[in-house]
Amino acid sequence: MKQTLGEPYEGQEIQVCKMNQIIPQIVAAQCPKMDMHPKFFEIPKVCPYCGEDTEIEKEIRINPNDIDNTIYIIENVMHFTVVESYERYRTIFENNDIEIAVDEYPFGICIEIENKSIDKDPFKVVRYWTNLIGLNIDNAYRLSWDDKYEELCHEQGIDCYKEVTFDKPMPEVNNLFD
Repeated sequence: MKQTLGEPYEGQEIQVCKMNQIIPQIVAAQCPKMDMHPKFFEIPKVCPYCGEDTEIEKEIRINPNDIDNTIYIIENVMHFTVVESYERYRTIFENNDIEIAVDEYPFGICIEIENKSIDKDPFKVVRYWTNLIGLNIDNAYRLSWDDKYEELCHEQGIDCYKEVTFDKPMPEVNNLFD
């Protein structure tokens, strides 16, 4: 059976019947270019192909450049839950060989040094710049800052938060350059 659906337009809502393929069913009453009385295409309660209950999906359009909208999608559409969240201030320095990121977390300052050179030995580049800054690379913390935060909380008897913010009581890093 062939149907005339009219021109698609932004904001048009569709209902979907899930089968082996997705078959869009356009709600004709919401298409202003169609000259007809409000009429809906009936979606079967049971899929005639597989015999399973049909599902109706709704598409939500959200600007992914808006952080609140992105979080909304992740939590409410994809159904993920927040495991942890950190506030931080980051300053990045770079030249042709190296990128140095200085992160200020609520519990301490972290320095990440990454090789950016395309023609030099990465180990030698990082070693050179850590020595120049006066850091001992052998004392670098090798795990994630999540691990460091938890380690500090346990060592100092402070509650761990899943949202680490500057307004909460935090542990202190005592051995910055040991």
